[in-house]
Amino acid sequence: MRNFLLSIFLLCVTQYSFAQCASCTPNNFGCTVFGGLCNKADTGMANQPYSTVIHFYLPKKLTDPATIASCSNCSYVKLNHIKISGLTGLPAGVSQYTFNHTQAPWLGYYDVSLNDTLGCVTICGTPLAPGIYPIQVNLIADVVAIGTPIGDVDPGPQAKTYTDTIIVLPDTSGAVSSF
Repeated sequence: MRNFLLSIFLLCVTQYSFAQCASCTPNNFGCTVFGGLCNKADTGMANQPYSTVIHFYLPKKLTDPATIASCSNCSYVKLNHIKISGLTGLPAGVSQYTFNHTQAPWLGYYDVSLNDTLGCVTICGTPLAPGIYPIQVNLIADVVAIGTPIGDVDPGPQAKTYTDTIIVLPDTSGAVSSF
C-alpha cells in the first residue's frame, strides 16, 4: 500500500512540475513591418515531449493594405492594446501555453501604446497522435481608425484571429506509437 501511495504522489508531483511551459524572451527576428507572427511553430513527434516558441510583433500603426481597406478610407489604424484570449486547435496532449509577461503570463495582455510591441508564447506538451493541426490565436484588439472622412473612429474592441499550423510526425523512436 505504501508503494502504491508513493507512486501516486510521484505521479502528481511530476504532473505538477510539467504543468507550465518555460518562459520565453521576445525578439523581432523574422517579423514584418506590418506585424503579426514572426515565425512558424516547430514540427513535433507523437509521444515525444514538444515545446515551441512563437514570436509576434504588434506595431503601433497598422498600415497593411487589408487593414486600410477595412477602415473606410482611413490613413492608418492605431493599435492601443491586445488581449490574447486563447489558443485553439492544439494537438491532444499539447494543452499548455505561457506568454512572455512575468506578472500574469496566462493573460496575454499587451499595451502597445506603451511600447509593449514584441511578444512570444511558449507552447508545450506531449502530442498523442500525428497530424497537421491548424491552431488559431484568438485576440481582442483596442484600435482607432485615424484620418477617416468623419475624423478618428474608435469602433470598440475588435475580435481577430491568426492561424498557424503545428505538424506532428509519427513516432519513430522504436516504441509502439499507438494502438
